[in-house]
Amino acid sequence: MIVLYSSSPIQKIVGVVEVAEIVVASPTILWKTCTERGGGLTREELRSYFADKSQGVAVLLGKVFKLAKHVDPSDVVSNFVPPQSFRYLDANEYRKLAKKMATSKDRQ
Repeated sequence: MIVLYSSSPIQKIVGVVEVAEIVVASPTILWKTCTERGGGLTREELRSYFADKSQGVAVLLGKVFKLAKHVDPSDVVSNFVPPQSFRYLDANEYRKLAKKMATSKDRQ
């Protein structure tokens, strides 16, 4: 599960998305996967990103759950600081988020 945090001006957790599959493959195979599944990169962007690499990793996304009521990340993560790109939730943080999502009952 990937937690979606929206930066300024919202600054809240706005949803989660399932991880459908993790693909470890050559850049050529990853490009094929992108074209078949509707990836968000151009071929040049993918080649540039994986330049001189024999393998790469793609995270294929599944169902998206948009939260009708956004969650304040401070309610889930102690001393929350917005991530620069991503961060992992520990088990306790994930449980807190799951509880907030379950009690809101307003996922779309």
